[in-house]
Amino acid sequence: MWVLGLVSLLSIVSARADMIMTYAASAGVTTSSVANSTMYTFDSLPTSKIASNVSIAIDSSTTGTINHVDILPADKYGGAADAAHTNGSPYAVQSNSSGKTETTTLTFNQPIDYFGLWWSAGDAGNHLLFYSGTNLLAAMDTAYLTSEISSNTAYFGNPTPGPNHGLDSNEPFAFLNFFDMGAQGITSIVLSNPASSGFESDNWTFRTAAYGSNPFDGPTLPGVLVEDVSGTKIVAKYTSESPPIVVSTPEPSLAIFLGIGTVVCVGYAWRCRVKRNTA
Repeated sequence: MWVLGLVSLLSIVSARADMIMTYAASAGVTTSSVANSTMYTFDSLPTSKIASNVSIAIDSSTTGTINHVDILPADKYGGAADAAHTNGSPYAVQSNSSGKTETTTLTFNQPIDYFGLWWSAGDAGNHLLFYSGTNLLAAMDTAYLTSEISSNTAYFGNPTPGPNHGLDSNEPFAFLNFFDMGAQGITSIVLSNPASSGFESDNWTFRTAAYGSNPFDGPTLPGVLVEDVSGTKIVAKYTSESPPIVVSTPEPSLAIFLGIGTVVCVGYAWRCRVKRNTA
C-alpha cells in the first residue's frame, strides 16, 4: 500500500509534456497571471512601421531580440489599454498582406520556460513555433482554440475602453499562455500569419523559471486548457470541462512524508528478507 501510494503521488507530480497552451479563464483579461514574469509592450516603438532588432530585457541575465515586427496604433483589432494609453496602446501584427511582415522571430540569449500574449482579433490562421536550439518543441496554431472559444460570446469583441470597445464582435480576444513542460527550454519563438488576415497581439510576457518552481505558483496550470503539442504532433485536445493539470512539486511536509514512506517501505522489505533468511 505504501509503495502504491508513493508511486501514485510521484506520477501526479512528475507527469510532463512538451508545450501546453491555455487561455485566461476570465474574458477581458489582457495581462498574464503568472508570477515573477516580465511583460513587454510596444509602447516605445513608432507605429505604422516595421521595427527591427528590438531588444527586450527579461531579467538580469536574460534578453530577447525581435528580428522585425509591424507595429500598429490601437484600433478595433488590437492594442491593450495601459496607464499611458487608456484607450489602447500600440500592438504587433504579422500578416502576408501587402506592406506587412508575415513572420516575426524572437530569439533569447538563454532559455525561457513561459511565454504569454494578449491575442486580439483572433482567427484560425495564427501560428507559433517554439524551438529549443534547432529542435522544434511545438508547432502550434489557433485553429482549435478558435473553435473551442466560439461558444463563449464573452470573449468576442474588443474589451479595451474607449472608442474601440465592443468593436470587431465577430472575433475572439483572450490572453494566451504557453508553458514549456518538457524542461528543454525555449530559445526562440516564431509568430506567423500566412493569410491576408492578421496575427494581432500585445503584452508579450516571459519567465525563465518553469511553472511550479516559484512559491507563488498555483498547484495547477493557470487558465483554461486548450491543447498539448509535442513537435508537430497534437498529444491532447482539451475542453473547458477538462480537469486541471497538476504541476507543483511536493510541499516540504509532503516531501518529508514521502521520504518517511520510502524509508518505511525499504525497512519493511529488509526486515522481511532478514526473517526469511533466518527462518
